[in-house]
Amino acid sequence: MGIPNNQLETWANPVQHISAMKSHESIRNALALRNWQGSLIDVYLQGSYRNHTNVRGSSDVDVVVQYDRPGYWEAFRQDVLNDLRRSYGTVEEGNKSIKVRAGSFDADVIVCEKLSGSVEGIRFYTHRQYPRREIKNYPKLHIRNGEIKNQNTDEVYKPTVRIFKNMRNWLIERGRLNAKTAPSYFVECLLYNVPDSNFINVCDCTVLNVLNWLHQNGVRGDLSCQNGQTYLYGNAPEQWSQDRASQYINALIGMWNNWGS
Repeated sequence: MGIPNNQLETWANPVQHISAMKSHESIRNALALRNWQGSLIDVYLQGSYRNHTNVRGSSDVDVVVQYDRPGYWEAFRQDVLNDLRRSYGTVEEGNKSIKVRAGSFDADVIVCEKLSGSVEGIRFYTHRQYPRREIKNYPKLHIRNGEIKNQNTDEVYKPTVRIFKNMRNWLIERGRLNAKTAPSYFVECLLYNVPDSNFINVCDCTVLNVLNWLHQNGVRGDLSCQNGQTYLYGNAPEQWSQDRASQYINALIGMWNNWGS
């Protein structure tokens, strides 16, 4: 019973993120001459590539283009869009991001402005949804909190996240889980809530500890996203449903209990 350690260790291994660095550098270069309203912009990676929790088959690289003066999002977005078109030709305007398909890399570019106030966050608006909806996010807090948790667990947290993302992929490939049930971001946020003491080392002990904790606590309404600012579960489009989380957790437990059978 249980998944052997050699399989877990394989799933825990990091995947090279050359494409992420290439896209980040390329988009930075495309915007290098941009000095908007007297202020330089901040271009940085977010998502699983930046957090080093990406696995094989990870989706497009997420690049944030942030302007630090609130109140100019619409004009700023248009200028960034024009710069990207000049550098890459045709780009697709999605509801939340600008999708760059450059041949050597694919990237989703989030154009945003810094939130006013003491909490470090960003704000942008939907593009194709009317009336436009404001979206707030906290990518730098997400990154920082993940790094702190990884340090507090002797660098076991991030390899464990990669294991659970690979377990999800294994279930999807075999038709045991719908591909939309457990997005990468939500998987990472879910594991962020597991107490540090459960992360012993990269082996079956940690995975079993996490599964036991999730079985008892995984759909509690008070669980937070890794940014520490928003609840993981809710009705907003940027939140997970407890029903889908429960499907994912139950599929994981069934996978563990029936491995090799």
